[in-house]
Amino acid sequence: MEAFIKAQNDRRIDSFFRGAELPAMFWAVFESGEFERVAEYRRFEMRYLLDGIEALPDEMGIPHWCDPDDGRLKEVL
Repeated sequence: MEAFIKAQNDRRIDSFFRGAELPAMFWAVFESGEFERVAEYRRFEMRYLLDGIEALPDEMGIPHWCDPDDGRLKEVL
């Protein structure tokens, strides 16, 4: 959630969430319609997690492969 807020590169959003209790405040704001970006957040979250999963084997020198044709990943690849 913090990475998504930072990735928005928006001073208004940054100041709104500064010092806020995450995740309760984050979901309250998104569900209120203040920021209509829930679908965008879901895509960001999946890409963020996949990047982290890919980084670990790279850092450890473990070969790996991600199938770009995997239907479960089409939204984020």
